[in-house]
Amino acid sequence: MVLNEIKPNIVYDIAASGPPHARIYAASVTLNGKTYSAEDTTKKKAKAKVAQMILLCSVQLKDPSVKAPLMEEIMGEAEDFSKDLSEVVCSSEDFYSFETAVTDKVKALPMASVSNAEQAKNNPVFYLNRLKPGIKIEIVKEEGSPHLPIYTARVVIGDQPFEGTGSSKKQAKNEAAQAALQKAFGLERTNPPKPPSAATSSEKPTEAEFGDFIARQIESTYLEMMKNEQPSLSRYKVLAGVVMTQGPTSDGATVICVTTGSKCINGGQLSMEGEALNDCHAEVLARRGLVSYLYDQLNIFNSNPSDSIFESPSGSQNLKLKSDVLFHLYVSSAPCGDARIFTLNESLASPLEDLHPNRQGRGALRTKIESGEGTVPVNESIQTWDGILSGERLLTMSCSDKLARWNVVGIQGSLLSNLIDPIYFHTIVVGSLFHQVHLRRALIGRIEHLQGLPSPFIFSRPVLSTITTPPDRLPAKSPKNSIIWINGWPEHEIVEISKGKLLDGTPSRLSKRHFFFRFMALATTNLEYKSLVQKHVRNGNVSYNSLKKAAQAFGIAKEMLQSSFMIARLGQWVKKPLEQDSFEVPFDGSQPSDDLDRAPSPLGF
Repeated sequence: MVLNEIKPNIVYDIAASGPPHARIYAASVTLNGKTYSAEDTTKKKAKAKVAQMILLCSVQLKDPSVKAPLMEEIMGEAEDFSKDLSEVVCSSEDFYSFETAVTDKVKALPMASVSNAEQAKNNPVFYLNRLKPGIKIEIVKEEGSPHLPIYTARVVIGDQPFEGTGSSKKQAKNEAAQAALQKAFGLERTNPPKPPSAATSSEKPTEAEFGDFIARQIESTYLEMMKNEQPSLSRYKVLAGVVMTQGPTSDGATVICVTTGSKCINGGQLSMEGEALNDCHAEVLARRGLVSYLYDQLNIFNSNPSDSIFESPSGSQNLKLKSDVLFHLYVSSAPCGDARIFTLNESLASPLEDLHPNRQGRGALRTKIESGEGTVPVNESIQTWDGILSGERLLTMSCSDKLARWNVVGIQGSLLSNLIDPIYFHTIVVGSLFHQVHLRRALIGRIEHLQGLPSPFIFSRPVLSTITTPPDRLPAKSPKNSIIWINGWPEHEIVEISKGKLLDGTPSRLSKRHFFFRFMALATTNLEYKSLVQKHVRNGNVSYNSLKKAAQAFGIAKEMLQSSFMIARLGQWVKKPLEQDSFEVPFDGSQPSDDLDRAPSPLGF
């Protein structure tokens, strides 16, 4: 830019050489009978080097008074050049040379040259091609899944092969080239790549490294689980799962659940007995999978407290999660609703800012489309059972809205809030369509004015992270089934989404009814839990809705959350028909028998 202001009519001659994947560009300029030339990996860099050479060697100005504004980018603040000792009078009295004064400043520019070893470190492929013109670096292996691939590249020098791996082809080729430079040419590497985080690593990884680790845990578990299934069943559009760790590192990492799905139940298939799954979006099923795991851990606590993730704090009837136990949610695509709807057009254009923060619709509550995909703004808040059975569309809150709710009321749900303190996700990792601004607004920002929650509820602000290599865009058509697997299950479940039940028509182990039976079974093993249930026995039965309402602090926190959306004029939370939660089960103090079970759960249910 400086040279263009001084010599606006300079013409650069550009020549390219080398293979297509490792071009070398040569730029040259002829000025006052002398030719200046330089090479680099891009035309811009090559031209910049030529410009630097001209500035260092031959720039002269007829009038020194105009030098300051033209050279401000190099010299910084304008100086009094009449006092500059570096100013030298040339043979012609009409010209001044500024070579010495400018040299140090020009050398400090980003385009300044560095050593070959440093350049090799920054661009191994380019410098290997300089040393060995025409050499080929090939991808010889591709492992993992389309969403989280691992590539292996190989280059052969003489008879010796050199290999490198990476999450992209470019990274793998750079690693192979670097290995060749180091071993064949003695160019030592000063910044070796960090190895992937392992489950035994106690060093706290960066957010990107931790996001990659969580995603790979979920992805590899799913691939292993579905390796013997037909491709039509293993195909998915959204994958989700929960990983548990001991602290914010990968220590003791355990995959709790893995789920898929991106649709909801057909309104005509709603169950008044709590036997159907209404929402089969992957992240919603993942939360329910974590709830199932919490029931397992409560059973363990009753038999051997030290082996459970729970502890009993003094002065409280409820159990609480041990302080070093953290849960991390992974979703392969941004949750539907406010976190995604504005991301589609802005992810590439403005990954770190909202281009239209005041545009109508930002932060608004949205509902999912029955038996389909996508969301629409909320325009009604009350649904009736007979209305849905008569053909009205079933309205289900978007995943963005549900994740925002979990940050307030926790992931344990109202029923378990009678027994344990709220539990929150520590990290939420999103694969594709990740936009920091939109995701934070949807999950945290739009309800930050919420205050005064009843103890022990808090407004949780999880770490929002992504992965270094987002999944590719998947086919438009979504599978008809969802896959569910929970840690300890001998096999996974396959749910027919439109009916909310398994392929054989039986209810899932994540259904409301099954959770209710597990809750009642816990009550028979603990006197405090038993007395709680007995307060709600009517004619030998206990209703699901009555025990949900017994968790009063949970109900208050939920109402405060829903009111906060209305106060912010973002819409009114849509509630399901009351009849859905009115089912009952018998209770006489003995362990109930769940007639929905087809196979024992990990702990005997």
